[in-house]
Order: sequence, then structure tokens, then C-alpha cells
Amino acid sequence: MAGNVHKQFVNVDDEQIGLDRSNINPHGQMQLAKDDQPDFTPTRTTDLNTSRRASTGFRESSEDHSKREKIKEKTDHAKHKLKKALHIKQDSVHSTASDGPTDAAGNRVPAPILAESVQDPSQSRYEHELPQNEKKTMKDLVHDPVNTVKEKVTGEGSHQAAANIAAKEIPHGQDVELVRAHDRLQQAHTETERLLAIQDMDELIRERQNMFVRWTMDRHITKLRRLPKGSFPKKTMADFTRKDPTQGTVTDWRGYMQHHIQYYSQQLGGEYIGYGSEPPKPSKETMMPNVERLLIASAPLQEWAMTIRRVYRWEVPSETAKYLVIYLTLWFFNLLLPGAISFFIYLVAERRLHGRTIEDLRADIQRTEDTNKTAYSISELIEKRGDEHWADEAIEKLGPWAMVQLADAANALEVVRNFYEWRKPHRTASTLVVMALGALITLFIPLWLLVKSATFGMGFAFFGLWPIATNYPDYRLLVSPVKQIFWNIPTHAEWAVKSLQAKGTRYVVQHPNASTTDLNQYKSHYKHTTGRLVLSPSDLHFVSKTGKNEVFRIHYSDIDRLEKVDRIISKNLPKPEPIKDSGKDLRIVVKGGKGGVGAREEEFVLNNVDDRDEAFGQIVGFSDTDWQVVW
Repeated sequence: MAGNVHKQFVNVDDEQIGLDRSNINPHGQMQLAKDDQPDFTPTRTTDLNTSRRASTGFRESSEDHSKREKIKEKTDHAKHKLKKALHIKQDSVHSTASDGPTDAAGNRVPAPILAESVQDPSQSRYEHELPQNEKKTMKDLVHDPVNTVKEKVTGEGSHQAAANIAAKEIPHGQDVELVRAHDRLQQAHTETERLLAIQDMDELIRERQNMFVRWTMDRHITKLRRLPKGSFPKKTMADFTRKDPTQGTVTDWRGYMQHHIQYYSQQLGGEYIGYGSEPPKPSKETMMPNVERLLIASAPLQEWAMTIRRVYRWEVPSETAKYLVIYLTLWFFNLLLPGAISFFIYLVAERRLHGRTIEDLRADIQRTEDTNKTAYSISELIEKRGDEHWADEAIEKLGPWAMVQLADAANALEVVRNFYEWRKPHRTASTLVVMALGALITLFIPLWLLVKSATFGMGFAFFGLWPIATNYPDYRLLVSPVKQIFWNIPTHAEWAVKSLQAKGTRYVVQHPNASTTDLNQYKSHYKHTTGRLVLSPSDLHFVSKTGKNEVFRIHYSDIDRLEKVDRIISKNLPKPEPIKDSGKDLRIVVKGGKGGVGAREEEFVLNNVDDRDEAFGQIVGFSDTDWQVVW
């Protein structure tokens, strides 16, 4: 290895390393922080140190350097005395007193750990302390065992998820310590304080590089193999030529070409051949690391997506107006694609020219700790809310939006399927006619006009339709292009309602004298009364258990809203005793109340309804109402 030492790395000072992963230079050498590997002593350390000082504008005099060395010597001496007083062994755990490397004086040097891991990451906060969560006590467990166990289970689950899928390469506390060290350097009043702060900065930056290494090596690399680049010998034409008694010399051209394709593939891209070909046995533990990698690697995209969301929602009108003017200008001069590529080049070049500074890190820390500001990534949300309740916060904020998006996606797929299956033939035929006209138009119009129209449509959707859909969600389907194309094609839910009503109508037609006959009865509770919900083809009513007292009667035509209510959501939690209540309720809202039109709405909630879903379907089927599926 000694002959290839300088082919592997180059020593640079800590300021050149920066806050991100260290770079690899054009010669394939990894940039290592100075003194990070004490076993190797490059001959050009002094030159590199001088270059770094000149490039960063920092000047360290010989007197400063001497003071810094004296401070380092004193701190090392103090550490040695402390370890001796506490009876801490100086020997490395990886070697004994009789073996291991030695320095020039013959003293044994502890075996190096190439990238030390941080056993106890700092929990420091810069400005805002982490919100304190109230801990449950034994008294809480005795008085309210179900909720206490529920909170404990969900808290532990959130903590585990935070540790597995939303970990950070560099813990928040380490970022805070680095910013504080920089603050001490800026606020140093004496030369000693300044040099100590520089030393702290250097150590923290070296530690930061170790964290980058350990995060990947410990969590995401489980199997390695030798790169087969040099183990695939190149064969000659003679290896594919043979003598045949009848045909003479025969060349296997297929084998020859196949061999050369394999050979050059190994030479040019051997590191990409075979990756992922031997995955471990699928399980939650083996799949979670890649989920974690995906979340960490997509953190900039998560921030970018949040920025795009802010723009199209017109949260800052001046900012959105600026982007709208830029878009219209580029669209008018046919420069959208060159503009997008140029913007991408600018972002990458700007990262190279300016990089990430301490001030950028400070701003990220302040935004991360400020609970009043929107989190731009999952890791940031965990730092704001703590690793026990971040999942509840995410569900509270994103849950309604995510549920609506999932429902809309499912509805869209159902509509497309019902369109394809001609569930509503005249609507499918009408849509096909519109599509055919669109195909003819795109066939004859010039390509430039087609592209121009398409890009204008994209901009119109971004700046016009999306803001309506997000700021006024009740109207989102009106501005949905998918819904506009497949207009009036039913979803499965709409089809089911229509089918039930058709069956109810047929029954009434076949049994004209049954309009006032009681058909179905369902045991239920209304307020403090136990009784039965009784259905007929024209109305429903609730009677007491004895059957003598009618509590209320509602005609189907008076019902404004009908809803299934599930009071018991969590079904897998320990229960102190068997619960007979199914938690399935039926909520009926009557427009105008029982007294007639013009009065306020009146609500009837029937608790613990037997066969609640069947009763719900019966009411829908016998009602002659144009129902809208709300959820």
C-alpha cells in the first residue's frame, strides 16, 4: 500500500473541506482533513497549508502557530493526567503493549480507527428548546389504562420510526456545536481564545467527515466484492477459430462479438455490473435502510417541492407574480426548455462557487428549531416536534390532505376503468368523439403550435388551476383536467348508489301497497333510549324497546345528509374489559328539521346500530334523492 499512498488521498486544511462531504480531485484522490490520518505524512503538507490560508484570506503568523502548538501540547498533557488520575488505560483496545505501530522514538502508537463513530451525539439546541412531553405515571395508568397504553405505544412507535426512516447524516446537535464554535471564534477577545476556537472548529469538521463515513458504512453497506475489472481477460480471434474437416477454418463470430461486448463492458463500467444482484432476504429490517436513504437523499427535493407549493398557492403574491412574469416571458420567446436547463446549470454552478457556509447552517438550525415555521422535510419536522410526537403532528397536518389525494386518485382510476368498460355508454361514446377530434387537430396543426399550446396549458394549470384546487378544495374537481376529460363517468361509489336506488324503485313498483309497510328493523340506541330503527319504502322511524312509543319519524325526502360514524377507531389496543358497543353509529341530518321547511337543521344520531351498513344501504336505496358521495 505504501507505493499507492499518494494515489489515494491528498491532505487539505479543514476550511477547504467545508460542511459537506469532502471532494475527490481530478486525479481520483480523496481530500482528507489535515492530521485526520496521522500515520501518513505527505511531503506537501506545508505547501497545502499555505495555499489554504491564502485562499481563505486567513493569515497565521509563526507566533500564532507556535501558540497553537503550545495550547495543543497543554491540552494533551491535561488529558493524559486526567486519564492517569481516573485509572484509564492509555493503550488502545485494539492492541496490547507488546505490539502495534511505534513512532520515531520507539513509543507505541494506538492502532488507528479510520473513522471514529460518535457514541453519544450532542443534543444541543441553538435557540429553541425541544418541546417537553408530559410523561405518563403509574397514577395515569391506574386511572386511564387504555389511553395511557395507547400513548405509550404510539410514542414508542414514533420514536422507532424516527430512528429508522428519518435519521440525519449529521445530528442536529452536532450542527449546533459547530455553529457555536464559529460564534466563539468570532467573539474571541484574546489570542488564546481565538486559537482554542480554531482548534475546536478543526476537530468538529474532522468529526463531521467521520460521521458522513460512518453513516453510510454502518447503516447501508453490508456486502462488498472485488471489482472484476482486471479479472476478465481479453481473448483473441484464434480462441474462437477451429478446424472443421468438411468446412475448413470456422470462426464463431457470435461468441467473438459476445466476448468483446462483455470485455469492454467490464473495462468501461465494471462497477455498475452486478450491483443489487444479491439482495438480502426481504424483511422490514432489510428494507428500511433503503427507505431511509431515499428520504435523506430526497431532502433537497422535499424543500424544493415545498417551495413550489408556496409559489403556486400564491402564499407570497409578489414572489408568485415574479415567477409568472418569468414564465410568460420565456414562453413568449420559446425559451422555456433552454431557460429550465440554464436554471439547473446555475443552481449547480452556484453550489460550487459559494458552497454551504456557517451562516447557511445557522439559518437552517434556526428555521428547524422554530416551531412556528413550516417544516420543509421529515427530519426537520422531527427536530421541531420531538421524536415521539412527530408522527401525530405529521398526521394532523398532512393526514387530511393525503387522504383526499388518495381518494381522488382512487376515484380517477375507477372513472377510467368505468370509461373503458362502457359503464355509461353514451358518456364513453361522447368522450371518444372529443378524443378523436383532438387527434385530428394534433395531426394537422404545426408542431411548434402544438408545443406552444401544451406549454401554455402547463403554465395555466400551475398558476391558475392548482391555486384554486389547493386554496378552495371543494372546487378542486371542477378544475381537474382528468375530471373534465371523463366528465360524468361514474366512480364505483356513484355506480353503487345508482344500483341500490334502482333496486329500491323496482321493489316499490312491484309492491305498490308496501309504501307504508315496515320492512326492516335494526336494534339501536337514540340518546338514552334503547329501541329499534324501523325502515319502510317511504320513511324511517325510531321506536322504543317496548314498541309503543315512537320517538321520531323522518321521510326520506327530508334527509339532507346521511353519514356512517365510527366512534371506535383503534381496534388493537388492550381493553380492561369486554366492550359490547360496536361504535358504529348512524348520523341523519334533516333539512328544516321535523317541523318543516324553513326551520333550522336537526340532527339525529343513532348509536350502536346493528347491521349499520345494511341499514345505511336500505335508506339510500329506498330514497328518491340525488345523492352526492362526499366521502
